[in-house]
Amino acid sequence: MDFTHPLLFRLSGLLAGLGAVISLLASLVAGADIGTIIYRLFLFALLMAALGVGIFFVIQFFAPEIIEVLQTISAQAPSDLPDEENTVEPLDDMNANSEFFEEDPNVSSPYATESDMNSQLRTDLARMKKNVKPGEGEIVVEGVRLPNKPELMAEAIKDTLDRDREE
Repeated sequence: MDFTHPLLFRLSGLLAGLGAVISLLASLVAGADIGTIIYRLFLFALLMAALGVGIFFVIQFFAPEIIEVLQTISAQAPSDLPDEENTVEPLDDMNANSEFFEEDPNVSSPYATESDMNSQLRTDLARMKKNVKPGEGEIVVEGVRLPNKPELMAEAIKDTLDRDREE
């Protein structure tokens, strides 16, 4: 049993503070005098701290991986906050920071230039018809009516997967 674990102090302190706040509010609502309020505040803070210690040791005994996860979360939390000197400003224009987006000569593209890609995208979007209703025995995929034949669809999917594996 480790009585010096930092998570033990955090859990028991959190529960002690919660117990103190709840007892303070309950005593104020009940209209107790100041001595009773202070007595209940310390008593329930102490009881809740003891409950926190008990919960910690039960978790440590039965599920120590929870404590490991909580340790990694608490260890990473402060470093997640950005430092003033390490902040990255958002990109307003991708072309403004083109050095970050240099093309890899080893990667092939079906488009010769960026304008070819944009024109192909416009053509694809124009080809997609909206509000196309399927007829009997048909389905609509991206605005195109296709026959609803599961065997044909399965064969097309297999062919596509085989072509992707070959590339």
